[in-house]
Amino acid sequence: DVIAEDMRRGMRVLEPSREQVGCLLSGGVDSSMLYKLAKDYLALNESHSTGYPFEDQANNGERLYAETAAEIFGSTHHYHTFSTEQFLHALIDAVDHAEIPVVHLQSVLLELVFGQALGSRNRVVLNGQGADEIFGSTMMWWYHKYQRLIHSPFASLMGILGRTPANRSFPYRRLYEWSKRDWSLDFAKPNHAIWMLGQVGDKPWVKEHFRVDDSEIVQNRLGAISHFDAESVLDAFSALDFVSDIDLTQVVWGQIAAAHGRRTHYSFNSPGLISAAANTSWKEKLSEQKRLGRAVAERLGVPQSILARPKLSFGIPSARW
Repeated sequence: DVIAEDMRRGMRVLEPSREQVGCLLSGGVDSSMLYKLAKDYLALNESHSTGYPFEDQANNGERLYAETAAEIFGSTHHYHTFSTEQFLHALIDAVDHAEIPVVHLQSVLLELVFGQALGSRNRVVLNGQGADEIFGSTMMWWYHKYQRLIHSPFASLMGILGRTPANRSFPYRRLYEWSKRDWSLDFAKPNHAIWMLGQVGDKPWVKEHFRVDDSEIVQNRLGAISHFDAESVLDAFSALDFVSDIDLTQVVWGQIAAAHGRRTHYSFNSPGLISAAANTSWKEKLSEQKRLGRAVAERLGVPQSILARPKLSFGIPSARW
């Protein structure tokens, strides 16, 4: 209830700019919360979404989720399509506008949406980025659910079970790899599980090219979370994600939006919301996937037909890049 009221209050703050507000609606829990609030308090009646041009359209779950959510809300929805050539050009534009390394393929899509799709009046764009890390990400949920297996003396057997085709519906391989990581509160260890966050690229190449070792690779991020008093490894995951990946992503998306005369509004950055979520136990937040986020959305009037749907990731298999 505290979080829901904080979000209502945050949306009411935008009332003087109501004619300039636009909303990205993916059809997931977070964007649905924002659209419902914008509809209730700003009389918003349209929404926007997009997808990768190289996505297999037969498996474009994002479009299905967005359009069905819009239909449920009674929104006039605009699904914006772009060509692969446009995407490649936008990649260069996104780098130019961000002026720092661009993270996530979604950044290029936002370059296209902000620059070519949204109308001139949509100067303030609602964006739900950051909610997962506040309410508990999928990775945190997996760990909370299976930590006994991960720390079990029989964890090595999961590596064998994971190679059996009949067992591939269960994440044996993932849990086996996690079992080889350190899960203590000593985050200075390069093999700590926390450094799986944002781990991309080829580590041997990075070490050779930049002449760094494992400790130096995580040094800056270790310094960033040293300001937080983490009582559990889940606290550390949340803090690290918020001050590294979320922070960087929001800066990049904000720079891209500004290049097109717009600004992004991140409703889940509210200090009151973050404080209320942080004071909710991980047991309560992770008793089921995204439990707290779904409970807040229900308080805000998001219907069960949206809340009951499985979570989708706005990613794409690298084989289709």
